[in-house]
Amino acid sequence: MHKNLLPIIGIEPNSTKDYPNKLSAVLFTQGCSFRCSYCHNADFAYIDTNKPTLSYGQINMFLQERINWLDAIVISGGEPTIHSIEALINTYKMIKNYDYLTGLHSNGYSSNKIEQLLQEGIVDFYGIDFKTTKNNYETLTHSNSYEDVIHSIRLIINNNAMYNVRTTYHPKILTEDMMINMIYTLASVGVKNYIIQKYHSTGVQDSNLKYDPTPVIPPNVISIAKKMFPNFQIR
Repeated sequence: MHKNLLPIIGIEPNSTKDYPNKLSAVLFTQGCSFRCSYCHNADFAYIDTNKPTLSYGQINMFLQERINWLDAIVISGGEPTIHSIEALINTYKMIKNYDYLTGLHSNGYSSNKIEQLLQEGIVDFYGIDFKTTKNNYETLTHSNSYEDVIHSIRLIINNNAMYNVRTTYHPKILTEDMMINMIYTLASVGVKNYIIQKYHSTGVQDSNLKYDPTPVIPPNVISIAKKMFPNFQIR
């Protein structure tokens, strides 16, 4: 990988769910600031220098070949914002050279880099994960980043950027009361676009979760979310 670009460890060539209403590809970066037990991209969470990353030429070739097929390119992880702002900006500029729409999937922990990307105007869509309640954020993620995540969400909303906020639901991780608390917190911040994602065990490495079936979201949580968010989805 070119030293001034993000370390891309893999590509999902076709996706209909990672950029709203557009066909996209997803570029996955290596390394994450969180250690969530239910992560389905756990292979990307650690930086492993023995794993090869895609070269500048390989990424450019992919972008060129998909021009007539894709609408958008989304950068996900791992957590893209653990890498330098220079690498983030350079990678998005490279994508923009091909006139793609661009997206960022982030846990929101680096509000400073989110702010810089907003100022650059090179990310068209932000998908931000909101993991749990304030009191449980550090326990779940192993990172004391709750206030930074809230700040990132506020920045995105205040800049009128296209976005959604997503929470993955599993009853071993989030109780009904916790989900309701999170809904009211997000609504108070000004969130309009909220997605509850059903837990899926694919890729999960935690032995206490990896064999669990997809859970049923509590009806009361769904009812309250529908009232609080103009654009609410279950995915």
